[in-house]
Amino acid sequence: MRENQDLKKQKDSITHSKLCKIDTNDINGAVMVFVDTLNLYGGSNADVNLYELLQAYLQVPDYREKFNNLVSEAKSFKKENK
Repeated sequence: MRENQDLKKQKDSITHSKLCKIDTNDINGAVMVFVDTLNLYGGSNADVNLYELLQAYLQVPDYREKFNNLVSEAKSFKKENK
């Protein structure tokens, strides 16, 4: 896996139809930046696996709508159980 310093911003915007072509190492590097920014213990521990989550979400377009529906359901659940 690359160090955060090796990440470079993509010069061109990536459209939704090309998300599945994002390199796994780039996704993992972006997770590392996210984890560092929020000062999380890690991107993969206990029941949290941000690496796998973002890889699947970005690289498997056939499941993206299922993820989106699940996220909506989870957000509704959170609001109802405050």
